[in-house]
Amino acid sequence: MGVYIFNIVFIILAYYVSVFLTRGQKLFLKSSLLYLFFISTFRSENMGTDYSQYVYSFYESRQGTPYNFEKGFLFLQDVVNKLTPNYIWMTVIINLVIFIPLYFYIKKCVDEKYWWVCVYIFAANPYMFVQSTFNIVRQTMALGIVMVGVIILLQKRSWKNLLLYVALIYLAMQIHRGTIVLLIVPVIVYFEWNAMIWLMGLMVALVVRTIGLSNIITFISGILRFSGSYAAAEDSSLNHPIYILAVLCLYIYILYRYRDLTQSSRRDKAFIDLYLFSLCFLMLALTNEEVYRIYIMFAILSLPAVPVLFGRDEKGQVSGLYIVGERNLLMFLYVTYYLAFYIGYIYHLKQIGDWCYYPYEFLWTWSPHVSFY
Repeated sequence: MGVYIFNIVFIILAYYVSVFLTRGQKLFLKSSLLYLFFISTFRSENMGTDYSQYVYSFYESRQGTPYNFEKGFLFLQDVVNKLTPNYIWMTVIINLVIFIPLYFYIKKCVDEKYWWVCVYIFAANPYMFVQSTFNIVRQTMALGIVMVGVIILLQKRSWKNLLLYVALIYLAMQIHRGTIVLLIVPVIVYFEWNAMIWLMGLMVALVVRTIGLSNIITFISGILRFSGSYAAAEDSSLNHPIYILAVLCLYIYILYRYRDLTQSSRRDKAFIDLYLFSLCFLMLALTNEEVYRIYIMFAILSLPAVPVLFGRDEKGQVSGLYIVGERNLLMFLYVTYYLAFYIGYIYHLKQIGDWCYYPYEFLWTWSPHVSFY
């Protein structure tokens, strides 16, 4: 449990130490992500639920019986298997593909003084750090490749950048097929969206939610004559009226401030639009645990939108009703919410006795495959 608690404490301490040493946010960004990389890489092979499949697949592939994963992931697994019999090196490569793009994604897309916000949310949101690096690692690894593509998309609107992004999506799909849904990102980034369109999008999401996403998936599966496990998935544990109300309030607030948030730069507008899309998608994802995994990718890609909310009133471009200290209040709400979310998640795991994630175990305390050679 100590490691769980220290996660957030370390992020906060790293931030203040970097400020005290006048080394700025660069020291914080590197040290905090390196710390998270260390935890994720050197964990016990028993941590996580889906994660155990990757461990078994690695060792069983040496006997010629690999799992039914995408060809790109199996190819990487075979290469590592030929170099070393130890799974730790597979984990090192996986996490390098996750954390190096995440480092540059935050560095390139977020104002330096708000880097701590993105790292804090990533570490405190269990579905971002714990689930994405302990469980759905194939999906997150593919997302790391897509992050590079999003950086390219935001540099300049051109067919060349668009084609590069599509090529990276194709590469990511060799790791996890689910990343094909991220082909919608260029539409979100390049299209001239406005608040009215996003309001209509919210209405559509609420209607689909009322009908039932699983019912729609079942209907489409019947027409196309394929069997979809997504239709049989249960609701997410977060599918609760209070949580849904909180998401709705945030969505409406962003719509109210949409003009202020999107007029300063094309990059800010792109991330706000991506954030709104992810929140619409969240409304649907809460009703289907499998679809919620797809939402996690949009949630991580939308991280740079949160600092836009905090920084929007610094340039004196605020219109409409404005509350004194609104930016600081909003920042306080985000920090408090994710801290409560994190503590609640730990407490929940303890209550149900889910030892797959609680507490952390490391290679040298549990795994029979301790050797690095």
